[in-house]
Amino acid sequence: MDTANGDLNPPAASQGQRNLKTSVGKILSICDQIAKHQLDPKKFILGFLTLQDTELAYKRRFWGTPDGITSTVTVLNAIRDLVVSQRGGQNAWTDFILQDQRALFIAVGEHYDTRGDKGSSRGFRPRAASLRIAESGEYNGTGSGLSIDGRERLEYLCRERRVLEGSERAVLEAVPDSRSVGLERKKSGGFTRRQAIICLKHDQLSTQERRQLYCNSKKPFLYKLISSKLQANLPQSGDLDSDDDSNSENEGSNDSDSTSGDVDLLNKDASSGILHSEGPEDSDIQINKDVIRKQKYTKRAHAVASAACSMIHYASNRRINGFQLKNSLVFFACGMTERLNNYLHYIGLACSQGVAHSAINSLGLHAEKALQDKFKAPSVFAPLICIDNVDFEEKVHMKSISKKNRAFHGTWGYLHTINPMLLSQVPHEHLSLKCYKDAMREYSKRTIKPAIFFPSVEETIHFKLVMKSQIAHVATKYVTTCTSRIRPVNLDVPPIDPITPSIPDITMLKLMMASDNSSSGIADVLEGITQQANIPPSIFFSELRVLEGDLATCSLIESLRALRRPNNYPHESLENNFTLLGASHVLWNFAQALNLLHHGNNTKSSNTGVWRLLAALGIPSDQPTSKKDFNLMIANMRRVHYATILSMIMATKETSNRILTEEKEEMTPGDIDDLVDKVYEKFMSVNALEKAKEDKDHRLTNLMLQVRDFATVVECDNAMRTGEIGRVLSMWRLWSVMAHSIKGLNKYGIQLPRMLLLLTEALPEGLQKVLRHSLLISPTGRPGHFVAKDFYLELQNYWLKYFFNRTGTGTKILRLVDKISINVPTLQKILRDAQGESGKKQIYQSHKCKMSLVDLNSFLRMAEQYNLCCVKEGRKMKNLKEATTDVLSKGFSSLQEDYACGGIKIQKFNPSTVLDHPDENAGDEGQL
Repeated sequence: MDTANGDLNPPAASQGQRNLKTSVGKILSICDQIAKHQLDPKKFILGFLTLQDTELAYKRRFWGTPDGITSTVTVLNAIRDLVVSQRGGQNAWTDFILQDQRALFIAVGEHYDTRGDKGSSRGFRPRAASLRIAESGEYNGTGSGLSIDGRERLEYLCRERRVLEGSERAVLEAVPDSRSVGLERKKSGGFTRRQAIICLKHDQLSTQERRQLYCNSKKPFLYKLISSKLQANLPQSGDLDSDDDSNSENEGSNDSDSTSGDVDLLNKDASSGILHSEGPEDSDIQINKDVIRKQKYTKRAHAVASAACSMIHYASNRRINGFQLKNSLVFFACGMTERLNNYLHYIGLACSQGVAHSAINSLGLHAEKALQDKFKAPSVFAPLICIDNVDFEEKVHMKSISKKNRAFHGTWGYLHTINPMLLSQVPHEHLSLKCYKDAMREYSKRTIKPAIFFPSVEETIHFKLVMKSQIAHVATKYVTTCTSRIRPVNLDVPPIDPITPSIPDITMLKLMMASDNSSSGIADVLEGITQQANIPPSIFFSELRVLEGDLATCSLIESLRALRRPNNYPHESLENNFTLLGASHVLWNFAQALNLLHHGNNTKSSNTGVWRLLAALGIPSDQPTSKKDFNLMIANMRRVHYATILSMIMATKETSNRILTEEKEEMTPGDIDDLVDKVYEKFMSVNALEKAKEDKDHRLTNLMLQVRDFATVVECDNAMRTGEIGRVLSMWRLWSVMAHSIKGLNKYGIQLPRMLLLLTEALPEGLQKVLRHSLLISPTGRPGHFVAKDFYLELQNYWLKYFFNRTGTGTKILRLVDKISINVPTLQKILRDAQGESGKKQIYQSHKCKMSLVDLNSFLRMAEQYNLCCVKEGRKMKNLKEATTDVLSKGFSSLQEDYACGGIKIQKFNPSTVLDHPDENAGDEGQL
């Protein structure tokens, strides 16, 4: 007999002595019976599993079913253990597994032409034999026959493939209008797979779900094999710190970031069994870090395995390119060169740049359709339109008569759809165009008086609390520490009309090659918006439209409306819209004007203006302000303001040691409040200011006026960040008066009071609330992280220029208009998601005003040297400092004088004088 097949017949004497009560005896007895029939165990098992007989098929019916698969796998494991235990068995078993998986991939695989990525319609070439078997259940191809079990196996694999395709169709159908934007046919006859475009929309399926759907359904064996290999090499606790290559450059910062950023991960992991306490032991902290790093390593292993499977699948089937296409868009947004992109395309990690540009075009079409849907969507209030001018230059290296550098002046913006929760809080009839016209007609009869802009008793008390809050903030941060958990009373400012944080509904417009620097340009901008909305002008101008922009945009829209008077056509008279100033532009311009007012003369050594205070803090003071970075200007004003308050606190304490140290003085909340009250009464109260004006030396007066004016800027900035629009309007009321006595703010002296009256008195109450709560947005939906809408548009302008200058394909303005401008939010999201998928947590940076003890002590020495707070008596200054204008008091006087002379200027504050709403009975004559 063949010993290789397991036929080793024992002696005849031993065959009759079998002990059938044991398992070994029973098995040996069965082997004896098999040998009598001229068979061996291998032939018996092979025949039992492969012979086509109904009785045998009935006996093996449970081998591949869920009820019997566990015992079947146990048999296979026993065979594997026996094979690999022998010499050469390991290689034989590895070859067997490799050949089996190779046959599996070929059986259900599809052969694609490598030109399929370039648009060849002949790229899809399924195996005819596999498809025929899947459809008819029998093999009709040439070659040797196929057994029933082999055919059943192929049918099962094809069924799995159909299930996968059904799940892909479900992903496609989850996104509306995917057919119209996903499948783009080129003139050459090629296609871009729709799934590759739709996979970029993360609102339907998360990255983890799509990864599991792709890898567990298409290549589960390869995916699990690679991930198991990587997880088998998981480092020990001591080696986890050196696992990530990104930590090698800056271990300290990354360590702290990972520890602080992974607290949420530990809190979400309920199965980890980690208990949190206020004072954890060192061993607990080490265990927590080990768990976090192991989770990160496991996540990275799965990411690498899925990427490897995707690369292999893409190399054999270039129509399955969702992962590669997304990478191509990331590389496009980052400005990767074409040479490097070609290499990544060669190894299957990215698509070609041509396909990436096709994807950008498809995403642009989808964004245009979404924009039109926003305009056409039924709503009680139309979306707000925020616009701003954008300037670009198309540079040409090899110039000629027909090719030269060209500057383009365009306009860009976005739609802000109001939160439905906010709309549900107001009467819908207040948001109609008819109610708006009636309110303007009624308000036109009102006489504007200066008393409207005088602060009320409540506003005066509130501003006093604002000043005390700023003093308490500086005191608790740099001078004192509270001995109790009870916060000082003066530390918090009472909220006024806070906005509920929520992620805004923003839809970008396409860049329009029309400048808003003239009345005709504004007309082109409005026409361009109408064309993008894809609705007739008669319908577009029949609804109430609110536009937001800077001062120039608002003024030019009013100029265009004035040029078209009288006009009974709504689309020409612009009677259905009005404008609002951007909150950030108001803050920037008033901050710049106040900074210039108190800057001082840096050519005089005895001058103690803002320039000297900046120099004491180590901030360059040659240029009083920079129009290129308003945020830096406001940050410097905040530093000067806090440092000045600090010097007032040190002067009030009357201590001999005026140098700050790391150790702060311990004080109770009551003592801190008393200190704050003393500082306020000595330097910031109305009585202190009136008393200081009596002195011929105006140093103290100028310092008090500077602190008061800078306090309005700091308060407005703080209120905008926290989303308390009531506090912002309180500062705008003061600025409306100051604008009439500050050089360079003449137009703001008209536009800002007019907008203030619109938001507080003229408009219907429901419309007032909707517009007030829409001036600020929280892009991430987090409280305390609000920004103005025009500031958000400035950020988008930065991203627009970033993508435009880093694409590596030249500065073609049409590419900017058609491809990039409308896809800026999508490209931003792709970059953010790339960071999240790489295992890093998205950290939102919040800019804080930080000053070191070295800077503050330098400022205090300067204040001591120049007697900044005028606390030293008996020392006379040779050159008396010139008095700074009290812009608030002078502004009040200017308004009163104008009203006494007939109110020619103050009557321009009435919104109805600009918003031309003719009375139906009066015809074209007169204005409301």
